[in-house]
Amino acid sequence: MAWSLFKIFSKGKEDNEVANDISVAPKGDDKKEQNQIDRPEKLRQQEKLLEQQKHLQQEKLQHEMSQQEKLRQQKELQQQEVLRLQKKLKQQQSLRKQKEARKEIKKEAYLELQEESKEFLQELKSFGLELDSIADLESLSDNYDFAIPVLLSNLNKNYSNRLLAIIIRALTIPAAEGIANQKLLEMFKTVENDKLRWIIGNALATVASENDIEQLLDILTEPSYGKARNMLVHAVARLQKTEAVPTLVDCLNDNDLVAQSAIALGNLKATGAKKALKKIRHEDSGVMNQVNDALKKIDEASE
Repeated sequence: MAWSLFKIFSKGKEDNEVANDISVAPKGDDKKEQNQIDRPEKLRQQEKLLEQQKHLQQEKLQHEMSQQEKLRQQKELQQQEVLRLQKKLKQQQSLRKQKEARKEIKKEAYLELQEESKEFLQELKSFGLELDSIADLESLSDNYDFAIPVLLSNLNKNYSNRLLAIIIRALTIPAAEGIANQKLLEMFKTVENDKLRWIIGNALATVASENDIEQLLDILTEPSYGKARNMLVHAVARLQKTEAVPTLVDCLNDNDLVAQSAIALGNLKATGAKKALKKIRHEDSGVMNQVNDALKKIDEASE
């Protein structure tokens, strides 16, 4: 009987386990439905993976393009630098050639000047002024008043403008005032080279005398003598002659002379020039500064 009860109990247990297994195992429809749920998730994962791969490929492509652009820019900069260096080298070579050419020209000009001034140097030597080169005449600092007559006489010779300029500069000393003035005034009117005329005018600013005031004023009123007349305005201002005021006032209407004429009128304290000075309206601020300075000097002198 006991055995019978054990068998019944065992069988009941087995039936329960089978029943439990049946209840746990999914049905066929449920499994199919689960697969349908899992499939979109897999697709989403695959799509996400593909999207990530695509994004990585794009980043890689952009990086490669960026690197290529950097390389292109670097290459372009290198080419520009090469061109710049080549241009600089050509400029340096050109400048070097120009310097060499100028040096050669100066050398030739120096030799020509030495040959041209050979007799002149001998003449100066006979007066006690010994020079290695005529160019040394421009840099003399010692007293050479004794040589003024020799210098003047050589202005009458058919020298080059370069040699004449050296002689004229040598005469631009206070000791030549009243001695070299007449010859220089004559040359100022007759020379055709504007640069040489300017050098003559500069000398006259130092050597012109009171007796020259009328000639100086006549030259100032002649526009054909050009900008070199400015140096004669300096001469007139230095001589401090009040009879020069009307001419200087007229020169305020001459664009070449307006600035220097204003300076001269200010230095002369020319009260009669105030009205004309106040009328000036010039586009050059430098000119207007000179005009205002002149008015200030005149006003200060009137106080």
